[in-house]
Amino acid sequence: MEPVPSLNSNESKRLSCTHAFHTHCIMTWYETNDECPICRTEQDTDPIIIFKRHVEGALRLKYRDAIRSLENQLRARN
Repeated sequence: MEPVPSLNSNESKRLSCTHAFHTHCIMTWYETNDECPICRTEQDTDPIIIFKRHVEGALRLKYRDAIRSLENQLRARN
């Protein structure tokens, strides 16, 4: 761990809970988590998390549609 400027910039990002991280580090964390790595406060208002949830929702719908299509194809064969 090393000091990170608490202002948002290309190199650092301050979360709603005021914890700050290197941008690359928090982006890697956000790949699998939606909360602060230190205090675990949900980052519901963070534009990155909002976008991530939108993409995840869209992927879930596509996956659901693909599964239904596969089920219909299997039924048609029987």
